[in-house]
Amino acid sequence: MIFSKLALLLLLLGCTYSQVVPSFNAQTLFPQYLASTFGSCCSDQTITVYGSATIDAAPDSAVISATVSVNGDTVDKAISALAKVVNSVIAVLSANGLTDKNYQTSSFSVYPNTSYANGASTVLGQIATQSFQITVPSVDPKGTNIGKLIDDLATVNGIIINGLSFQVQDQTR
Repeated sequence: MIFSKLALLLLLLGCTYSQVVPSFNAQTLFPQYLASTFGSCCSDQTITVYGSATIDAAPDSAVISATVSVNGDTVDKAISALAKVVNSVIAVLSANGLTDKNYQTSSFSVYPNTSYANGASTVLGQIATQSFQITVPSVDPKGTNIGKLIDDLATVNGIIINGLSFQVQDQTR
């Protein structure tokens, strides 16, 4: 008697299958059937089950990625100008109720600002750049506080808002 693999799986899982013969004896058939059908892969009579799931939850926090860049004639002037812009960003964050625990520098760089013309490069000055990860620990249901924060950050000269992602802080529930 030949059973389909689906019927065998359903029987092993304790389900019923309408094609099964009533006089079926699982104790004598299963070990023989498994060995003859699946060979050595299933000789230990195990079942492996794979699955996936999706859970939807309303976000309760957000992460904003932002970068500020400034030009300066020298490295010192570029870094000094960058510090002023960074202070403006921090002022906006503070005005929106965030503390130094809610943001961190994710990168900092200084590199030459060059121009290429007629096969030659000319250094025009220096560019200083700093990137931030800003965590907003609570998002109101309509996202009004996130919208206001992004609008306020957009007033800082030289800022680029790189991205916004929403998160669920407590992922154990």
